[in-house]
Amino acid sequence: MTNFTDVRVAINVTTKYGSGDIIANKSYLSKLESELVSGDNVIFNQTEVREFKFVINGKNLTDRG
Repeated sequence: MTNFTDVRVAINVTTKYGSGDIIANKSYLSKLESELVSGDNVIFNQTEVREFKFVINGKNLTDRG
């Protein structure tokens, strides 16, 4: 998790190779912990909560490696 309290920015998480598809916001919240793969994320950009949580692991290397 990292915060971005000084400046509000647009954050897009994309696959590294291949299609470059955008990985949907809140994918971090919609899965069980054991199902999370690199790139799953959630962005909270409200005034009181500005956090960016994301997953980095070695799962699903063919899609998000």
